[in-house]
Amino acid sequence: MAITIDRVLRMTAEVVGNHTYANGAAMFNDGDILFTVRDVQDASLNTSAELEDAVDGQGNIINQYLRSKTAEWSGNNALFDFGMAAAQYGDKVVTGSHTVEKTEVIEVAANDTSASLAANYKASGKIKVYEIGNDGMTLGSAVANVTAASKTLTVSSSSAARKLFVKYETEVANATKIENRADAASIPFKLTVEALGNDTCTKNTSYLYITAPYAKMAPEFDWNISTEGTHDFTINCMKDYCGNAGLFTVVKA
Repeated sequence: MAITIDRVLRMTAEVVGNHTYANGAAMFNDGDILFTVRDVQDASLNTSAELEDAVDGQGNIINQYLRSKTAEWSGNNALFDFGMAAAQYGDKVVTGSHTVEKTEVIEVAANDTSASLAANYKASGKIKVYEIGNDGMTLGSAVANVTAASKTLTVSSSSAARKLFVKYETEVANATKIENRADAASIPFKLTVEALGNDTCTKNTSYLYITAPYAKMAPEFDWNISTEGTHDFTINCMKDYCGNAGLFTVVKA
């Protein structure tokens, strides 16, 4: 029995166990969906083990035993996925209003004292204003006596028009946030991979289901922040010490 593989249809991670933040607040419950992605590319399932030799009195190998069996599922997703990144960071996707730091270059007319900001200035936030060259890159001296309210920046007047570099805090609604904390650990999960293919002999459509009952994301991945960038992942499949001893199962249907 053999099949050819067309592509991976979906990869899903389901939380194993209950997990809290360092402050004790609930983070994940057993069975929560950690993430699911459907643009998986270049996926591979790699297995390895250490061989331990049993020898006789003359040192001849008379048997071999497998030790330290491991399995690793790796590849990349065509799109950057916040849920999968949160799993790699040991965090949870949080949606809602979040404070961000925004930068922009604005122009203030001669003898004018105000200019418009692109976003609402957060009243409790910090704002920094610097003179900037016409190239939009070379910073000059800091501008004193600056105030901001809503989308209006107020500065002292000048006899000449000028460009200002502004860095300020603003609050964005309906935002998505993840955080990579130095003390966070990967959340364990059950991995399910669904793939599409064809039976080699019957030519019928076949589905492949790979399940790893206990797995964790490797925290290392390179994020190429560009149009060509993909989202790399490595998942380590492990033995559930108090549960199923299998690293993974493969089912063809």
